[in-house]
Amino acid sequence: MAPAPSADPQTHRTRRVRLFGLHDSSEAYLIRDFLARSVVEFDWVEIHSDDDALRELGTSSSHADGP
Repeated sequence: MAPAPSADPQTHRTRRVRLFGLHDSSEAYLIRDFLARSVVEFDWVEIHSDDDALRELGTSSSHADGP
């Protein structure tokens, strides 16, 4: 039997997975399906470009290229 999801003691909320991906990505669909079947709470964040992904992660493209 799987352990119960851990809760954040400060907010008493269940932790959620944030999944980023393209709408038509077969890999993202497989992960979404796995999480749903495993009763893992997740938020799906659809991205359309690298800039979208960087914006969601709170960084800029100048940091993505490295030093």
